[in-house]
Amino acid sequence: MIGIRRYVLVVLVCWVGCAGCHNKRGTPAPVAIGYMGRPVTFAVVPVTDLSGTGTLDTLALTDIFAHELAQVPQVSVVPVSQTAAVMLGQGWRGLSSPNQAQLLARMLNADGVVVMAVTMYDPYNPPKLGLIAEVYLVPTRSATTMPGEDVNRSLAPLASQPAPQSGPDRQVQRVFDARQTSEQKAVRHFASRDVRGSHEWQDYLRDQRQFLRYCSWQTVMDLVGGVRPLSYEDED
Repeated sequence: MIGIRRYVLVVLVCWVGCAGCHNKRGTPAPVAIGYMGRPVTFAVVPVTDLSGTGTLDTLALTDIFAHELAQVPQVSVVPVSQTAAVMLGQGWRGLSSPNQAQLLARMLNADGVVVMAVTMYDPYNPPKLGLIAEVYLVPTRSATTMPGEDVNRSLAPLASQPAPQSGPDRQVQRVFDARQTSEQKAVRHFASRDVRGSHEWQDYLRDQRQFLRYCSWQTVMDLVGGVRPLSYEDED
């Protein structure tokens, strides 16, 4: 009996150790469920580039962000192509008011929309990205605005304007600067848990797409209220 118990104990210890090794390089899953704890469906509006560089692939960034957002448990994301098609059908080049954002969400049978704008972009190593992201939810109560109000304007995106009084449900504004030591530690943390490739963490600074993935995941965490499992400042 003692020999059997020792054998079982060794097996359990080895299993726990292997599980720990596996999780060390697992997906950067957020400690979050849904949006602030509730299941939701979001539509992601195509990103607007306000950086003036002309080098950013906004559709690629939109797809990357939508994919990272969809990784959050109990968050569903409307296909970006479907969102873009509905906006094109309405003649909207962008969204100009909370009412318009809520109308788009209703047309897509979504709980809300995410609107983003890039304020600065430097793709060269070390890269830099300035990003504003906003969440607009459909009110749970009946709408108080008049039908069609502010839905036909096509001005600058909401994320580039000062937040109105009836502004976004949540807003994140941040500059990702890979020259900063703290940012590099965060990139290393993301890379160590990325199961979509065997990239070295420096690849996320050299490869534009990988850096945009990192920025998108960080932004998603801030928007949904996720808590990162480790402190970047404590990492070596």
